[in-house]
Amino acid sequence: MTSRNPFSPDQKITRPGAAEIPAPAPWQAAADRLIRALSPAGLDLIHPFDADRFEAARRLIAPERPGALALLVGNTRRLWAPFSQAPRDDPHPLDRYVERAVRDAAAALDTPALIRFAHRTDPAFPFQRLADAAGFAALSPCHLNIHPQHGPWIALRALLILPDLDAPPPPTAPAPSPCAACHAPCLEPFDRALRAADTPDVPAHWPLWLAVRDACPVGRDSRYTDAQITYHYTHALPPCSP
Repeated sequence: MTSRNPFSPDQKITRPGAAEIPAPAPWQAAADRLIRALSPAGLDLIHPFDADRFEAARRLIAPERPGALALLVGNTRRLWAPFSQAPRDDPHPLDRYVERAVRDAAAALDTPALIRFAHRTDPAFPFQRLADAAGFAALSPCHLNIHPQHGPWIALRALLILPDLDAPPPPTAPAPSPCAACHAPCLEPFDRALRAADTPDVPAHWPLWLAVRDACPVGRDSRYTDAQITYHYTHALPPCSP
C-alpha cells in the first residue's frame, strides 16, 4: 500500500526537478489509512474491490449506489501476537477484539462506513463466497478459501462498504485460482474429516480438519503457530503473559 499524502484527490505533488506525482485516488487513500490502522492489531489483509462484484454486498447499500468501494478485512498468523496480549474481558475475546479494532479504524476514515463481521450470524453473510467473487481468496474443492500467498492460513473478519467513495477500476483479467493447476491433495483428508463428523465427540476430531489445511501446498510458510491453531479449532487460550 502507498503511504497517505495530505493533499486532496485533485492535487498533485511536485518536487524540484521531478515529474509530477498524482495524489492517490480516494479509494486508495482510504485503503491505505485502513491498513495502517489495522496492521498493528494483526488485521493485516485489506482487499479493496467494487461492491457490485457480489450481489449480497451491493444489497447492503441503500439507496442503491453503483460502483461503491468495498474493503474485505482479514488476517494471517500476524494476528496472534497482538491478540494474545489484549484484554480478555469477554466470553468471545477474539470477536470483541476484531470489532473494536475495525470500528475504531472505520471511525477514523471520515466517511460513512457500513460494516459486517464474519463472526456475526444474525444476519449471516456469505463471507467465503464474497472472498472468492472479489478475487481475494479462491474457494477450493475442500471449501477453504485459498489466498495466493498465504494459502488456507488466513481468516476473514469483516466487510466495510464506503458508499460515498468510488471503487477501484476492475482488474484487467481475473486472478488465477491457486487451485487451478493443483492435484487437490486436500480432498483425501477432507473426506476423512467428513466421515468423522458423523460420529460422537466431534470436537475431538479437529486434528482431522487441521490435516485438510496442512495438505494444501500453498502458503506453508504462513502456517499458524501451534497456539493459534489450537485456539482456532478449540477456542482454548493460553495463559496471559505476565
